Amino acid sequence: MIEKFLPDMLRVAISIKLGTITASTILKRLGTASRNNKLYYAFRELGKAVRTIFLLRYINDIELRKSILAATNITALLNGCFLVVRG
Repeated sequence: MIEKFLPDMLRVAISIKLGTITASTILKRLGTASRNNKLYYAFRELGKAVRTIFLLRYINDIELRKSILAATNITALLNGCFLVVRG
């Protein structure tokens, strides 16, 4: 499906990059017509592929896991500080 709709997907990406249309507008349009819109399904499949590739990298790369863990710990620490300050 991605291969079939790749030209349309690239057109959308270029339009967003050039500022012709906003990403939120595209998301709204694809979201409202998702059941009938093949482009929506193509983007969804691309998202699944990207997620799978990331998960495989995450499993295989210990340095990636360490950097993500460090960022997560910093975020948790900041959230904890915010809760203490806020009361």
